[in-house]
Amino acid sequence: MTKGFMRGFSLGIILTCLLVFFIDNPFRKDNESLVTKETPLTEQSISAALKEKGQVAISTEEINRLKQIEQQLATKPAEEAEEATPAQDESSTEQDAPITYVLEIQSGMASTEISKKLAEVKVINNAADLDNYLQEKDWEGKIQIGTFEVNSKMSLDEIARIITKQ
Repeated sequence: MTKGFMRGFSLGIILTCLLVFFIDNPFRKDNESLVTKETPLTEQSISAALKEKGQVAISTEEINRLKQIEQQLATKPAEEAEEATPAQDESSTEQDAPITYVLEIQSGMASTEISKKLAEVKVINNAADLDNYLQEKDWEGKIQIGTFEVNSKMSLDEIARIITKQ
């Protein structure tokens, strides 16, 4: 290493330190950085960010109330099944015929949009389940454009494999 190289290297370090000091000076009176400005989190900013993403915030009381309703609904079908008569069972088999739907996927459709459409026509019970399944498998970006025939007797895996051609 030559004397000139060491002097140039040292000068570079000194200039860099001075530049950083003047840009982000911790001793500045207003204590404001020129590079970053932090904004405090407020309820309005959080709710605006959630609204922008199509999400909502719910309280713990609401979560507990929804869990209670879910438990009540989970116990109802078991009680109703015990009370069912054979005549009701025959009529329910007629209603349990699979719902067939021709799904047309166009360019730019999101997996959530497809899931909602299938839930609307009663091919699947819950749009979020299919959407979550596609995300877990990392298939939401592999959905193919085209026309697909699906029915309510298919599992989420079968539907996902059909629309992604996996």
